Amino acid sequence: MMLSRVYRSLRASLGKLRRLLPGSTRYEHEPATPSAAVLETHLVEAVAAHLELGDMARLALASTRCRRETLSTLSRVDFGWPVQRDPKPIVKALARSWTALRSASFGNLSSHLVTDDLAVYLLRKCRTLRVVEFWGCDYVTDAVAKAIARYLPRMEQVAFCECKLIGDPAAHALARRCSKLRELELESCAVTDDGLRAFKGKRMTDLESLGLNNLGSYANRISDVSVVPIIQGTSGLLHTVHLFRSAVGDATVEAIARNCPALEYLGLFGCDAVTDASVILLASGCPRLENLFLTSRRVSDRSIIPMLQSCPELKFLDLRGPELTDAFVEQLIRQPPRRMVAREYSRISIHNGPSRERLFAFHQLCHRNVTIFVGEWELNRDENEWRCARYASNVFQPAPAPAPPTPGGFSSDES
Repeated sequence: MMLSRVYRSLRASLGKLRRLLPGSTRYEHEPATPSAAVLETHLVEAVAAHLELGDMARLALASTRCRRETLSTLSRVDFGWPVQRDPKPIVKALARSWTALRSASFGNLSSHLVTDDLAVYLLRKCRTLRVVEFWGCDYVTDAVAKAIARYLPRMEQVAFCECKLIGDPAAHALARRCSKLRELELESCAVTDDGLRAFKGKRMTDLESLGLNNLGSYANRISDVSVVPIIQGTSGLLHTVHLFRSAVGDATVEAIARNCPALEYLGLFGCDAVTDASVILLASGCPRLENLFLTSRRVSDRSIIPMLQSCPELKFLDLRGPELTDAFVEQLIRQPPRRMVAREYSRISIHNGPSRERLFAFHQLCHRNVTIFVGEWELNRDENEWRCARYASNVFQPAPAPAPPTPGGFSSDES
């Protein structure tokens, strides 16, 4: 809505300017277009930033200068908006003019609109591309990854998310030629350990973010065999690692602790093979850690408490798997993370264990932006009580709601 208002306002202003120009003409069936010869470069760019692809094409066809200023300086194109527009004819008509295009995102589109032909054509024509993202493109196959490796070996960021036809050949192609990657994200694809093994021995010295979420099948998830060599091939710049719903264990966490001193975000949701032995190493090897998602039930206070002592920047803790005790909360009270005391939004999610009174005591030390969840129960600081997060809305109130947690624990089954 806001972009539509901005676009209409800019178009109205340019229409008035057009009518003031000598010798101006306009067609009745389309909005007024001012002469590009009298427009400043930044004004044309500002208009183009709020146009749909079709309107951008019409603006570019107004004159040579419009085409040069609008397309040659464009650095990012999102083909996902609006959803109903087919980008193929526009890409084929304008791709050669995108001489400075660095980022292209194919997301939020109906799956049939993005095909290999469209993506490969854009990759072949726009050799300045450094960032490509594909979200939910069901008809994109390994041919696109091979085109990236062939035409754009200096690619910096690649993302294939929920692309079911992206498999091991795509991983082989990226590992073979794209050594300058800063961000690699493969999520809910058909990539397995066999494909990721191609990164073994490759030096990914620029890699800063790695996402390998929900890869393979339930019976054949990625494991330490393929992830550890990737971590070992980095140069210490890695600050974000997503490994949700994978079969990685202590070997991967130990590799992260030894090779990622700048780590800020670690997602191990659904990684049930992780134990205290590797998490203790993580506490000493990654002192800049800010966000931790850890749901393994084989982790306890023995490793979480040293992490609280060694990582003062922690602000998001999702520990719904480990069995924690009051010792965990006592450490929070004794040495609260800096960002939880400051005016920053923070969150702690745990499953069970610590007493309600000690969590209340810790919450009083923190800023109001800190939220504490125990299972489905949220600690409401304003009302000094627990409320069920699932039924917190006033619009939908199912009955009966579960009983609040008792002082001895947080299980809704206790009376």
